[in-house]
Parts: sequence; structure tokens; C-alpha cells
Amino acid sequence: MLYDDIKVCNAALEVYVRRAYTSYEITCLQHLALSGELGVVHFQFVLPTGHPNRIPISQSEIELSAAQDAEGVPAELSTAAMRKCHHRTGALAAFLSFEQFAQYADELLDLVHDFASSATVRKEDLQALQEGSESRESTSINVGMDYKQIVDATDVPLEPIHILMIGVRDNGEIDDVAASRRFGSFCRAHRHDLHAKRIRRITFMLLIKRQFPKFFTYRARNDFTEDTIYRHLEPASAFQLELYRMRSYDLEALPTSNQKMHLYLGKAKVKKGQEVTDYRFFIRSIIRHQDLITKEASFEYLQNEGERVLLEAMDELEVAYSHHLAKRTDCNHIFLNFGPTVIMDPAKVQCVNPFDLELLCAVPTSPPRPTMSNIVLCPERIEESVLGMVMRYGPRLWKLRVLQAEIRFTLRIGPGAPTKNVRLCLSNGSGYSLDIYTYEEVSDPRTGVATSQGTTYVYDIPDMFRQTIEKRWRECIEEGSVDGPVPDNVMTSVELVVEPDGERHVVEVTRLPGQNTVGMVAWRLTLLTPECPRGRDVVLIANDLTHYMGSFGPHEDWLFYRASHYARQHNIPRIYVSVNSGARIGVAEEVKSEFNVAWLDAERPERGFKYLYLTPESYSRLGPLGSVKTQLIDDEGEARYKITDIIGKEDGLGVECLRDAGLIAGETAQAYEDIVTISIVTCRAIGIGSYVVRLGHRVIQVESSYIILTGYAALNKVLGRAVYASNNQLGGVQIMHNNGVTHAVAPTDLDAVRTALRWLSYVPKDKLSMVPIMRCADPIDRPVEWVPPRSAHDPRLMLTGDAHRAGFFDAGSFDEIMRPWAQTVIAGRARLGGIPVGVIAVETRTVEFTLPADPANLDSEAKTMQQAGQVWFPDSAYKTSQAINDFSRENLPIIIFANWRGFSGGQKDMYEQILKFGAEIVRALRGATAPVLVYIPPGAEVRGGAWAVIDPSVNSQRMEMYADPDARGGVLEAEGIVEVKFKQRDILKTMHRLDPELLRLGARISEMKEQMKEISKNLDRRGSIDDVLVRTDAGKQAECKVRELEADLLAAEKTVKAREKELSPIYHEIAVQFAELHDTAERMLEKGCIFDIIPWRWSRRLLYWRLARLLRQNAQERRVQAAVQPATHMDQGAAAATLRRWFTEDQGETQSHQWEHDNEAVCKWLETQAGAEDSLLERNLRAIKQDAVLQACNTLVMELTPSQRAEFVRKLTALEMEQ
Repeated sequence: MLYDDIKVCNAALEVYVRRAYTSYEITCLQHLALSGELGVVHFQFVLPTGHPNRIPISQSEIELSAAQDAEGVPAELSTAAMRKCHHRTGALAAFLSFEQFAQYADELLDLVHDFASSATVRKEDLQALQEGSESRESTSINVGMDYKQIVDATDVPLEPIHILMIGVRDNGEIDDVAASRRFGSFCRAHRHDLHAKRIRRITFMLLIKRQFPKFFTYRARNDFTEDTIYRHLEPASAFQLELYRMRSYDLEALPTSNQKMHLYLGKAKVKKGQEVTDYRFFIRSIIRHQDLITKEASFEYLQNEGERVLLEAMDELEVAYSHHLAKRTDCNHIFLNFGPTVIMDPAKVQCVNPFDLELLCAVPTSPPRPTMSNIVLCPERIEESVLGMVMRYGPRLWKLRVLQAEIRFTLRIGPGAPTKNVRLCLSNGSGYSLDIYTYEEVSDPRTGVATSQGTTYVYDIPDMFRQTIEKRWRECIEEGSVDGPVPDNVMTSVELVVEPDGERHVVEVTRLPGQNTVGMVAWRLTLLTPECPRGRDVVLIANDLTHYMGSFGPHEDWLFYRASHYARQHNIPRIYVSVNSGARIGVAEEVKSEFNVAWLDAERPERGFKYLYLTPESYSRLGPLGSVKTQLIDDEGEARYKITDIIGKEDGLGVECLRDAGLIAGETAQAYEDIVTISIVTCRAIGIGSYVVRLGHRVIQVESSYIILTGYAALNKVLGRAVYASNNQLGGVQIMHNNGVTHAVAPTDLDAVRTALRWLSYVPKDKLSMVPIMRCADPIDRPVEWVPPRSAHDPRLMLTGDAHRAGFFDAGSFDEIMRPWAQTVIAGRARLGGIPVGVIAVETRTVEFTLPADPANLDSEAKTMQQAGQVWFPDSAYKTSQAINDFSRENLPIIIFANWRGFSGGQKDMYEQILKFGAEIVRALRGATAPVLVYIPPGAEVRGGAWAVIDPSVNSQRMEMYADPDARGGVLEAEGIVEVKFKQRDILKTMHRLDPELLRLGARISEMKEQMKEISKNLDRRGSIDDVLVRTDAGKQAECKVRELEADLLAAEKTVKAREKELSPIYHEIAVQFAELHDTAERMLEKGCIFDIIPWRWSRRLLYWRLARLLRQNAQERRVQAAVQPATHMDQGAAAATLRRWFTEDQGETQSHQWEHDNEAVCKWLETQAGAEDSLLERNLRAIKQDAVLQACNTLVMELTPSQRAEFVRKLTALEMEQ
């Protein structure tokens, strides 16, 4: 790579790239140059099929990625698909020294980032990848500097995919530790730039003359610290060593004399505190062709090279036995990956069925005829060769404790034949019996169909639940909310199947995956979650996309109905994974191939036809099947069976699918009322599938999926033009999440399952249980440090806190739902001291939302609307009622952080049914069965109709209201009160009553007016004052006095006006303050409108104990009501009074005040009393239950006739004698 001639240097760089990336498809390679005439090779490549990072891209994700902003789909919605892209870009450069590299580092990074805006990939390439095309060939050496011109403006941005490889000359004087430290220092200093330039990996190669290069790899996912497992391992070929298969071991890379050998000491991962007992050596190698580029080789080369590499592996293992832990190793493993494709003679091949497990474990004695169908190819020559090598080196392998070995290679049976990946596995556990297993890597076609559509195969879904629960256990153990260890089996499942009898009962069966005969699968899962370590049951229902594309037929509908009904019978949650195509559409295929047409003119069929008919021969075949109804006629000189109706022999062709669709819609509506229903939409939900999803309400939508009623192609036909480009425009997350149908969005199916289980962690294990309360790692008694400011702020911080100040709920527990919809209200779930609660809060800031234009209406335009904070609009009122309904049906207690100034009552809002949705809030609160605590935070206010709909009197048995000392509540805001009840004249009166200057001026004005009045009394009354003043000197003096007084009066009045104007602002504030003092928390408490005043700082502790007490008290109240049920009905108030009497009886009169004033004491009393066999509570419950039974029996006996009473007594006597 380091030559004076730049052409030679470029050629060397290219040769290395093509050699190192021989397993990849290089789609573009070109030569660039740095400012110092240093050569750089830039190339693009596609991950191979077997690469662990290659995740299939579904058609729906391609459609989503291709959608444009002009079509109403934001570009960022394609990120889920882009995370799965198979494209990478790389750059390779070589330098004489590390100092020279450091000199050009910034220029190289800029060049890679700017030139490789190939972080974009054309949609055509994405489509080609999806179709699995192998016809695209790599471009030649000099593509040219202007290749970017082919990049279309609609290219799709991908995740960081740039790979940087740096070659540095080394004289062999620096050791690995020093080199790693030097490279690591550079990466740490530039890690922000590396992230900003979207560098995925940077690899340093120490180039030592006549030695294999040394590799040091630094990855973005590790924040550019060295990945020591991959030291001296060429990253391009690392996936071929399949190191990910050793993830259950902690690996230590050991040095080897042969750089082609990669030796690891594995220590089994154990639980904390346990001793490691499983140590193993893993030695792995990749076998390439002699020229390092050729992609095919003969069997003889495989045989010879394989034996040579095996000897080298044993040599390295012998050296490794000098390690201090080598004596503790056992069951060592050798893995060889043969790179070139092995060409085999078809006559030397045996065939084994891949699904015959017995044949997979043994070598057949006589090979059957080879075929290229979907079979496993077991080369006899390879097995014989391997057996010979093992026999030759068996004692040495046994001494090195190599008990397992594996060879992977690609096989081609004859030139031009397709390739198949084959693995040959050897096992010698006892030392006396060698087992050889040869099998082909075959993909499950059904899994492939599901994956190609962007979803998970239906029988893989339960395993996602298992993985998520295991991860959840580890997270909870780490945070301290539960004690370890993780249960050995966190999930058990049994499949639910509908019997094919007339009653269609559901039965539990255990069978292998893929045995289903209908496109719907259901299970009863028992989940051992951290919240319910003893297990909780859920019913999981999922569409099978590989069966008629997941469409709903009668059999699917009945399985769905019975499984959902099963969940309701057992009061357990129901989770539905929706991936369907709506109601099934079909035609009678047996009639389709038999019918004939009666033409108006057989010579000119374009003139039309008269009817469809069957010949007697066809009717004889179809008539007994009941497929058609016909009318026998005689036409054109022959007997014909005119078709009047087509019934079809198969069920599920048309209207019957719609009939049963109504069945599952009604069942889902009832299930929402009775149990917790959660729906996950992956891939798509169409027609009845979308209605079922919505009827279940709690919807999780995968980013690439869509929820629609009719496909975009059908709509385009109706509209007569290409209006829509994809189904995602109609029902993607940018539609369904913004309109509230979708509660949460997940990038992948696994993330959707994780969200569903997180929601499930908040709800009771069944309808009759209390919410699962976990041990809280966040102290209950801590203060709430984040205080809401007076100005507009993000109210979520009030719930969660920030990096430095704790919020109200347990740290990290708040999970918001329906966020983009109706943003003036915030809804979600959280935990308070480990207690799950539903949360409703109020946005205080003005929010903006966009109403998209209607693509079908050319005159429509997108509109950006604004909504003020602290106001209920039609959408936010609906969101509030919807959230309360959901939480109530989950039996979740609800905390409402109230801060509403009222409802928006403008003409537009009235037209959009604000009145209806506001009334729904009352209806939802009235139906709440768990405690509802309304809290008015500091600086918040509740006014007018907003107070009316959340007042505790709406549901006095379940609702309570509290307020911070700085909270406010009233009919109108203080400003409004001033306008109505403290008008300007009242403000002026207050000024003149309180201001000393105005008082002085007022007195002076009164005095002057009095003086003028006295002067007027002393004047002659016989004429006007002017006449008097003219005739007398006294009059002239009076005239002067009056004029003086008038001038003084006018000046005083002007001074008063000026003073009033000066004082008006401050006295307006005084009036506002006066009005506001009518709305304080103290007045609310005095008037009985709130239950107590709770300071915000200590609201967490006080409300926790109140909520914990109410939950336990309500549970015991239900027990009391159930105990007296046989005899009489007891309401909740009477049950509460009974518990209070028992508390006083147990604690004594001196402690009876605690019932009203000490929630903590009452909560602990209820906790200790419940379940204790000899507690006062349990004894009294048994007593009142017995009394109720006796009273009920007495009532029934009194209604019997004397003879019936005698018979009753006789039976009682006989029963006593039997006992």
C-alpha cells in the first residue's frame, strides 16, 4: 500500500479491498486523493445474505421510504426501514506514520463525509435488494468523481454507515498495548467528529514488512473505544467467524503466532456471586483460496487446506495450554469457515430430507439419487475425508480436549448449479463414539414470507415475549425493584384450538409450530414477570400472514371469537397481534373451470352474452357438491343448466366472512368493557382488521405498518387518477398516531411487544385483583424538587423531573400515550411509590398542529392551527375521556393534575362537539371503579365548567380533590371577576377610601363647595347674584371669593383625575388580588370543595399513602359487601363505616382519630389484617358471612310450606349424621 508511485499505491489499495471484501458485493469503487497526493480508495458494498446485521426490508417499508413530503408523509418516518439497509460505504488510506495520518485526519474525515453522501441509497437499489436480485455487477475501477450526479433528489437517508480503514507503517518497535493506547487517544479526542461524520467503524492497520497486518477496531456503538475481541481480526471477515454464537461466554482474545488463527478463552456468564466452572477454548479460522480472490475451489483443495488448517489449530491450542486457566478448560471447539465455493461431482452426493430428524443424525448406507430440490446435501466424500483426519489425529485432539468441531462451506453440485450452505458438525463427547452430522442451512419458507412482508412469523411471536420478559427481569434486578435471580422459565404457553364440532368449543393443545390449518393462532401464555413473579395469564391472538395473507375467514373468526371469549371467562388480558388483509375474498374454483358462456352471437362475442351455464357433464360433477344452483333449460338445441347462483363447496368465499366479521367486532367491543385489550399492528390491518384494532382501543403500531379500510390502488380507481402512492399515506403512523387511534409507535415488532408488556406491567393480573405494586427504588418520602414555574413550561417535567431535580412519580416510570394527538392534554401511565397509576396532566404552552391537505381535493391545503394551553378543545376533551375510560377498565387508580381555565366555546368548537366530548369526561369519571385523585399543582387553576366536570361530587365514592396552597379555583378568573363584580366605579371608590392624597383632595373639594354654599346664603335673594354684586361692595367681595373657589375647585378636581389615573393600574391589580383571594385553597377547603391542602414539595409522600390506603380499603370494602351479599345489599359507604368500626375496635378509641387523619397508619393496619387468619378483620368477615348465610336461609325457609320445611329439616338431619 505504501509506494512512491501513486498508481501502484492505488492498485495495492484496491487489491486489498477486493480481497478483504470478497464475501461482499462491491457496487462502486473509485480512487480519490488527499491534498498531499495521498491515495484514498472509496467504495460501496452490500452486506452478504448471511451477515448478522442484514435484516430483510419489507415491501411496506420500501413504500414508506419512498413517500415524499409532498404526499403528506414526513421523511423521518422511514427511519425504521433505514435501520435495516444493507448498504455500507468505506474508505481506505495508507500513511507512512501515525503523525502523517493525524496531519490529514480532518481532511480525510471531511472527504469521506462529503463525498460519501452515499449515506443515501436510491429507491431502485432498495427495491433490488428486496427482490434479492443477484444480477447487479460491481462497477469497474474508475467510476469517476461525478458519480454523485446519479443520486436522485428523492434519495433516502440512512443510519451511519461509513467505515474508515487507516493503514500506518510500523517498524515493529511498538507493542500492541502502546498501539492501542495511541489509537484510542486519537478516537477519544475526535469521537464527536466521528459521530458527526456518521462513521460507523474505524480500523487501524499496523503495516509491518513481511508480516500479517495488525488490526485495532473502534466502533461507534462503543463510543469509539477498542473492541478487543476483534483485535488483529480483519473486520470485513469477522462475521464469518460467527463470534455472535459465543455471546453466552465472556471472551478473552489470546495471542497466536499465526494471524489466520483466532483463539479465544471463553468463561461462561454466570449470575453475580456464582463461581465460573465452564471454561473453553474456541479456535476459529477462515480458509481462503491461494490467490485470496477466487470464489470457487475443488474438493481436493478443501481436503488439503482443511487438514493443514486443522494442524495449525492444534498447534495453537498446544501453545495456549500454557495459560493459567487452561487446566480448567474442557469441551474445546474448532470452527473452520471455508470461503470459496466447493464444486462437487453430482455422483458423489447423498441426499437427506431436512425434516427427517433421524436421518440427520446418521449417515445413510446407500446414497439415493441426487436432486436439486429443497433437500439437504450430505457429501459422502467430505464425511469420509473428515473421518479419516479425525482418526489420524484423534489422540491429539482428545488430549487437547477438542470434543466438538464444525466446518461450514458452500457447495455447488456441478457447474452452473445453485449453491447451498452446508455445515458438517463433529462431536466426540465420550472419546469412543464419533458423531458426524451434515446438514444444509435451509430457511423456513413461511418465515421468509412473513419477513418479506415486514412482520414476524406467527409462531415466533411467543418467543419475543419470552425474550422481552427476560430482559425486563434483568433491568428490574439491576435497578433494585425486585430480587434475583431470573426464573429459569419465564414463560409457558399452550395453544388454543377450536374443535371442529358443531359447538366449536376451544380446547388447549400442545403441538409443534406450523401445525395450524387456519390463518389465526391463539395461545394462553403464563408470564412470570417482575410485577407478578408467581405468574400471570394472558391470551395472545395473532394472524398468520402465511395463510391466505392473514385474511379473516369463518374459521379464523371463530377462533378469534372463542379465544377472546376464553379471556373474558377467565378475566385475563387479551393481546391481539394484527397482521391481516381484511375479510377473505374468494370464488368457487371448481365452477370457475367448468362454466360456459351463452353468447348473443357466437361469431361476434363482443356483442355480449345471455347467461352462464353448465353442460350436463359438468353439472354431474358439480351438482352433488352443492356448488351451484341451476335451472335446466333447452337452448340452441341442447340441454343446459343455466347458473342462477354460485354457492361454492368451500366456506369463506364472500358474505359469510362479513357475517363472522361482525361476530368478532362485537366480541372485541365487549372484551374492551370486561378485560384489558391490547392490539399490536405489524405490517398491516385492513377492513375488519382495522375495526377490531380500534375497538380494542389500546393500539401499538409498528412504524412501517398501516391501518386502512381500503387499499390505495382501489381508491385511485374510484377517484380516476393516481392520488395516493402507498397505503402508508392512508393509515401510516403519521395519520393514526396523530388522530389518536394509535396510542404508541414502535420501530420493530420486538419493540412493540416490549411496549405491550410495559403496559401490561401496570394492570392487575386479572379483573378481580389489585394493581401490582412493586418495590420502589425511588424513595417514597423524598420531596418533589421540580417546582412548576409561573410561566409556560413543559408539564412533563412536573411528572418526571429533570437531570438535577426529581419529579412527582418514580424515576423513569412515566410512559406517555397518544402524544401527537390533542397535545393540550397529556395522558400516560406511571408509578407512584411502586403503585401503577393513570396520569392526566395539562399542557400550559400554546401548541401547533397541522391539518393535512386532502390529496383527493386539488383545492385543499395543509393548515397549521394553534391551540392555547390550559383549555379543553374538542379533541383534548375527547382524549381526556378516552384516557379515563381506558384506565378505568384497567382498574388503574387515576391522578389528574388539573390546570384548566375552561372549555373553548367558540363557534367552531361548538360545531365540533365540544359540548358532547366535555360531557363524556363526566360520564367517564362517573364510571371509574378505582380511586381518582384530582390535584391542583402550585400556580395552577381550575375555572368554570372545567371544575364542574372534575368535581368529586361527580363520583363521590371514588373521587377526591386536593390542592397546593398556591392553587386557585373559581367560576371565573380574577380578571373576569373584576370586569363583572369589581368595575371601574368600584375601583374608584376604593381609591378614594384608601389613598391619603385623594382623601385630602376630597376633603378640600368638599370644603370649597361648602364655602361656596355659605356665600350664596349670605347674598341678596331678590335678584341674580350678578345684580347684587353690581349694587354692593359686599357683592363684589363675594364675587372675588367665588371666582377663587371655583378656580381652586377646578384645579383640585384635575388633581383628583390625575391621581386616579396614576393609581388606576395598581388599584386594578389590587382588585384582581382581591378577587383572587376568593379562589384560594383555604377557601376551597373551608367550603368543602377539596379534601385537604397538600404542599407540592410533600405531595408525593402524602398522596402515595392516601392512594395506598384507598386501594387496600376499597379491596376490603368489596370483601365486606361480598360477605353480606346472600342476605342483603350493602353500599360502599356502609362497608367503609363497618371497616372504621372494626379499626376502632382493634386499635381502641384513643387511636380512632387515625382513620380520618393518618393514611399511613390505616394503610399499614389494613395490610397486616388482610390475609392473617386470626386477625380481627378476617374473623369478622367470617362471622358476618355466616350470619348472612343464616339470614338468607331463614328467609327462604319461611317461604316454604310446612311439608317442605319438614323435608328440609329431614335432609339437614341426614347431612349432620353423614358428617
